[in-house]
Amino acid sequence: MASWAEFEIAAPRITPIEYQVVDGNLYFGGMWQSKKCLDMERDPRCVLHSPVTMKAGTEGDVKVSGFALTVTDPAERQHAAQVGFERSGSPRPKEPYHLFRLDIREVGFVVFGDGVAGFRTRLGASAGANVRLLGEGPNTSGYLVATWKAGTPR
Repeated sequence: MASWAEFEIAAPRITPIEYQVVDGNLYFGGMWQSKKCLDMERDPRCVLHSPVTMKAGTEGDVKVSGFALTVTDPAERQHAAQVGFERSGSPRPKEPYHLFRLDIREVGFVVFGDGVAGFRTRLGASAGANVRLLGEGPNTSGYLVATWKAGTPR
């Protein structure tokens, strides 16, 4: 049996991070030489997880896993910064800063209770997605699990 201390030593850092989707790519980054960004450069495996804000979980829970690719191309960096500025009005980051593009390998989505109905039809129609409705019974509305893996025909 492993202790929490053993897990803490072996596991990646868990930290909040903002992301944006630009031209179909998921970008995120941070301050130059920050621990979280240095961790990503050392070991690019990552999982982005949406916050769950409602106890019932009706808004859904998304996990996106893959590899953080360091973006060094000046034109790509400038474009991502410009789009971020146009969307949020936040100042463009000043160089140097870390910027990553996520090479997505797997996506998982779970929604519980009353949230199931809204997502069931839309996700079920997605080519390549594995969608299952679980736990439906007389006392529960169940929960929906949808997964997608890279290489799945779309």
